[in-house]
Amino acid sequence: MELVLVAPGLLALAPEALARDATLARIAGAAEPIVVDDLDQALLGALDIGAPAAPLAALGAGMAAAGRFVIRADPVTMQVTHDDVRIVARVDDLDVREAETLVTLLDAHFGAEGLTFLAPRLDAWFAASDPRQEIATTPLDAAIGRTLRPCLPTGADAARWRRWLNEAQMLLHEHALGARAHPVNGLWFSSGGALADPSARSASRGRSSKAPPHVWAAPGREGDVARGIARLAGCEAAAFAGVAEAIAAAGDAARMVIVLPRVAQDGGIAAAFAALAGALRALDRGAIGRLELVADGLGVAATWAVGRLSLWRRIVPRTARFVPPERTR
Repeated sequence: MELVLVAPGLLALAPEALARDATLARIAGAAEPIVVDDLDQALLGALDIGAPAAPLAALGAGMAAAGRFVIRADPVTMQVTHDDVRIVARVDDLDVREAETLVTLLDAHFGAEGLTFLAPRLDAWFAASDPRQEIATTPLDAAIGRTLRPCLPTGADAARWRRWLNEAQMLLHEHALGARAHPVNGLWFSSGGALADPSARSASRGRSSKAPPHVWAAPGREGDVARGIARLAGCEAAAFAGVAEAIAAAGDAARMVIVLPRVAQDGGIAAAFAALAGALRALDRGAIGRLELVADGLGVAATWAVGRLSLWRRIVPRTARFVPPERTR
């Protein structure tokens, strides 16, 4: 059995805390990270799934994404600099009234162009259109803090989406939501696409011939793609209760995915490290044959793949230190 363990926010912890953890040190000594732009990309890569992230996330958040082009449409705070515009942060403290106001405002402006907005949860925002769109985008986490010009959409339909980004910025700049403590003065579109055949369960396998994984996921945005993968396969993700419990419940499944709650400096660190240690113990005793750690933080995501080590490799002194990868662009 292969276990893909997803630890959102892990790479944003203090470097000294990461370096002190024995489990992470062992992972660092056994594998080199594969570095990508965001957590969704890393998870889909680990599972060898070729479907786009946004429609899977929408499905996981409870939205019917069948047959439509779906793209993330995150409300953001933008800051104008002397030579460009930069995204400061995603706005994640909207209340229900503010969210409804924003969806109504955006639908009224963009509806004539066939673009509709949906927020199935306060932390899950999407736009959808019936025509397929040919664009490539930069994930929000990879765009925050950077000069935006290199991050703007590219592709055959990019001009339209660049115009929509500008229109959204102008629309929101004058709105009351643009004057709140964490202003909403822009949108960021990313990870768009359409599910090739939403009615076929085999579509969830993407490029892989393997069966869909069993999925356990903590609530929230970070688990939406994993939940979407399960729902596309005709299953439901289970709520995460613990690594050992999930492995026991998986039975003879070939693959499983566990998405942990987001780790933050002020909470969840001990639980995340305990889950990592539990996964490595399962690898040592042969309950799983391969562990892939997927983690993100500070605008970068990475995957470490570890197979079962020999007894000698497990007991010899280890000097490797876990160092989170840095953004390369």
